[in-house]
Order: sequence, then structure tokens, then C-alpha cells
Amino acid sequence: MTAALVCLASGSGRTIANFLDKIEEGSLDARVARVICDRECSAIERLSARGVAAEVVPWTRGTPPEEYAGRVWPLIEEAAPDLVCLCGFLRLLAIPGAWRNRVMNIHPGLLPAFGGKGMYGERV
Repeated sequence: MTAALVCLASGSGRTIANFLDKIEEGSLDARVARVICDRECSAIERLSARGVAAEVVPWTRGTPPEEYAGRVWPLIEEAAPDLVCLCGFLRLLAIPGAWRNRVMNIHPGLLPAFGGKGMYGERV
């Protein structure tokens, strides 16, 4: 059974591109059903070149996590994913109870040592 993934990104989209590589080589039985970014970022261009559309649900400073989640989760649910992957997603995303254990936070560096400037605690 092919797993449907929804991926959220804030940066380069490299993790999603890695998923696409594994899907294309046949070692990952999945499909990327939707990509959501919190801002204009290089992931959009990188994924577009691979034939995958990414949409922006903009986040603005001071937006409560629950309010932002209220705009993002309907889009996630519309794609009916098996798994939601936070692929370098830099926003705190409130997770509804029905989605617990179906969201994976993927960070490209080992935390906390390699989180980047200012990336610690609640900011990661």
C-alpha cells in the first residue's frame, strides 16, 4: 500500500527531494500528496523543478500556534495523508488529537548541537 505524505517545509526542501529520490528508485512506497510552506522559500522552486507543487500558508510574527494550525490542518486533511512530515518546518504546529502519532518532525541536523543560530527549546 502506497503511503500518502504531506510535507511541511520552511527552507530548501532537501528532505522532500530526498523522499522523491527514494520514491523514484523504488525503495520508498509513498507519494507526496501535498507540500505546504510557511513562507516563500527555495523548497518551492526545488520541488517545482521535480513536478511537485508547493503552496504557501503564510505565518506572521505573533500568530498563535492554534490560529496558524487552524489554517494549515484543513489543507492537510484535504490531502488525506497517512503521515505528516515536518521537513525542516520552523513553526510550532499544534497537532489535533486525531493526528497524534501520525506526525513526524524531521530535522536535518542533530539536536540540540546543530539546530542553527537561535534554534533551541520551543524555537526548534
